[in-house]
Amino acid sequence: MHTRTALLLLLVVGGLAAGIWWQIGREQAATITGERALVPGVEKSRVVRLRVDNLAPSVQLAMERDEDGT
Repeated sequence: MHTRTALLLLLVVGGLAAGIWWQIGREQAATITGERALVPGVEKSRVVRLRVDNLAPSVQLAMERDEDGT
C-alpha cells in the first residue's frame, strides 16, 4: 500500500469518526434539553384528542385525555 493511499484512508476514517462524534453530541444535547414540540405553535393543554389514520395498512390510532388531563 502506498503512503498516499494510507493517508487518504486515514483521512476518510478520521472524517467518519468526527461525524459520529458530532452526531452523538447532538443526540445527547437533545435529550438534555428535554421535550421538543412536534407541532410548534400548538399549546398542548388545548389538545384533547389525537387521531392518526394510516390508510395503506388500514390502521387507526386515537389518544384522548381524561378529566385529569392525563
